[in-house]
Amino acid sequence: MHTKIPPNILCGAYVTGPYTLAGLLMGAEEAAITTIMNPEYLHQVCQITTIKILDYVSLMVAAGAEIICFLEPSSVMLGPDQFAEFSGKYIESICNKYKGTEISFVYHICGNTMHLIEKMAQSEVNACVLYFQTFSKLSIPAEFEMSDKSLEYYESLRFPYAPGIKPTW
Repeated sequence: MHTKIPPNILCGAYVTGPYTLAGLLMGAEEAAITTIMNPEYLHQVCQITTIKILDYVSLMVAAGAEIICFLEPSSVMLGPDQFAEFSGKYIESICNKYKGTEISFVYHICGNTMHLIEKMAQSEVNACVLYFQTFSKLSIPAEFEMSDKSLEYYESLRFPYAPGIKPTW
């Protein structure tokens, strides 16, 4: 993948997050109910989805991906503690596999995530911490590791190979 893209273009890829993938397998409503009624079972499903996601991320990185975006839209319906338990800790385990590398991670969750932003930041992703500061107008809590890249860096990224976008070079 990366060998066909000019070197000044960042290679990015996306993967469904562990809770959303569990929701796709079980049904979103069932996954939400299971967070309360049978959390042990949901952890088993999230462990399986995380293994598969990590396999996929490894393949994307081997193909040249430099930034991985976790799509986790179903998690917006969770409370902060449930989010940390059923999404954040699994995302963190994936991010930690690449700690000390040049691979960056982004959490993408549709909707109002202000109730989740602190837990998102604790999951070791690079970009959501920057958005937290931008939109909440609050300082980043001292216990959070800051990304080595600025918000402007992430905002400057262009993805000309995204579906429906005609390359401009």
